[in-house]
Formats: sequence, structure tokens, C-alpha cells
Amino acid sequence: SLHGHKFFAEITLSGNKLDKYGFVLDFGIAKKAIKDFVDVNWDHATICHPFDYKLQKFVKDEGDRYYIMPKGETPSAESIAKILYNICLDHPLIGDLIKSVQVWETPDNSAIYSL
Repeated sequence: SLHGHKFFAEITLSGNKLDKYGFVLDFGIAKKAIKDFVDVNWDHATICHPFDYKLQKFVKDEGDRYYIMPKGETPSAESIAKILYNICLDHPLIGDLIKSVQVWETPDNSAIYSL
């Protein structure tokens, strides 16, 4: 059934050196990397399974925003955590520091993705 969540994500970074300000990484850098992707793709959008053509058509016909998950992924907290983790992993300043991403779909239910 069609339903929505207000997802919350926690990104865990780890390093063995601190910068001149005493940070492993300024949180603003990690937040911007994630926020840019979320704002463009997921904010106020329906996240669709790649093969749910009826939902994609319905949302498109309504004129609403939607995002089609990559092939092989589902619109689940687990897949969303994986996508966010990979965005961090590919970022030149975050990639070596990323340890995990935890995504909550409700206050009591979450998924963690890490390598």
C-alpha cells in the first residue's frame, strides 16, 4: 500500500587524525554532500520501486515529484541507507572516513548499512 515516511539518517565517520579545528571532518561537509542529493532526488518525492510502472505513471500524471530507485534496490530504509553510504564513499573528503549510515523510517525502526 502507498504510504510515506519522514526518514532520518545518521552518518558515522571515523578517523585517526583530527584537523586543525579538532574535527575528523567538519559535519557541514558531510551534511552538504548528503543534502544536495536528498534535495534534488528525494525531498517531497515519492520513492518508487524500479518496476512499479503503475505508481510511476500515477505520480507523474498527478504532476508530483518521484524518484525511481536504482535497478536491484527497493524503496526501503535498507536501500536508502546503502545509497547514502555510497554517496559518502564516493565523496573525496568523506570516502575514507565513512563507517556506517543508519536510516530510521519510524522512531523505533531503522536499518544500518556498512561495509
